[in-house]
Amino acid sequence: MPVKRLVVLVLVAAGLYVLVDRLIVTDRERVERVVEDVRDAVVRDDWDAVAAAVDEDVSLGARDKRALVDSWRSLWKGSGLQTLDASVDDVAVDGDRAAARVRVGPGGMLARAWGSGRVHFVRRENGWKISGVDEVSYGGGLSR
Repeated sequence: MPVKRLVVLVLVAAGLYVLVDRLIVTDRERVERVVEDVRDAVVRDDWDAVAAAVDEDVSLGARDKRALVDSWRSLWKGSGLQTLDASVDDVAVDGDRAAARVRVGPGGMLARAWGSGRVHFVRRENGWKISGVDEVSYGGGLSR
């Protein structure tokens, strides 16, 4: 009997999670979550997870998905950083497309160094994906 109750409780909890995610979590929050997930994957050196967040049809900032991910990997490896902060501002959602100003930097005492860009997203069946980056700038000591 206790096992059946546990299974029922797990199913109810999973159902509530899906319901809350669908009804309460906004597209803006989902876009922000993509950026957070990519930031975390970069710090873990999990480039497969980074690539999974990028759409197959990259339209800005690189000729294709692989080139975009490779450019980010090169910047990360060249930075020598072990942590990364990211902030997401000015999220604009228009149907199945979105864009946000994303600013990244090392945080802490080195917070003066940063990179910023307009990140574009497309909604796919499995969630929001990064479809490109433009309006990129660097400041405070970072270089390409």
